Amino acid sequence: MTWTEALTVKGLVGGTVRIKCTHTNAGSNTKYFCKGECRDKDVLITSKTGGSEKYSIEDKGNTFFTTIRNLLLKDTGNYRCGIGRIGPDTYVEVYLKVDDGERIPFLCFTSSLLVGRKRKGGGVHVWL
Repeated sequence: MTWTEALTVKGLVGGTVRIKCTHTNAGSNTKYFCKGECRDKDVLITSKTGGSEKYSIEDKGNTFFTTIRNLLLKDTGNYRCGIGRIGPDTYVEVYLKVDDGERIPFLCFTSSLLVGRKRKGGGVHVWL
């Protein structure tokens, strides 16, 4: 395999992430998403096998999107978005960090009560 670029993706437990992978000259080649070393047993989904409740791929030629749903803490780790090629495959290295943030109420400047998630190490994600 040949490495092309690196991505970091963050998500919350129970949430969904959509990962965009772009490759040159990918065309109609098989796209796949795998965890770890990407041996056959590590492949989670391919553009030829279709989706599951947890994983799906949307193939757009040189770009494809992998969606991971119902995130769990154990989903944190290293992944690869790969393209099957004659010769070495190419791939994008992806690091997924799943956070289990703690829900806390807080007030915004308009005096509306909002719900946020306190992130470990600071910071708050706000939903409007």
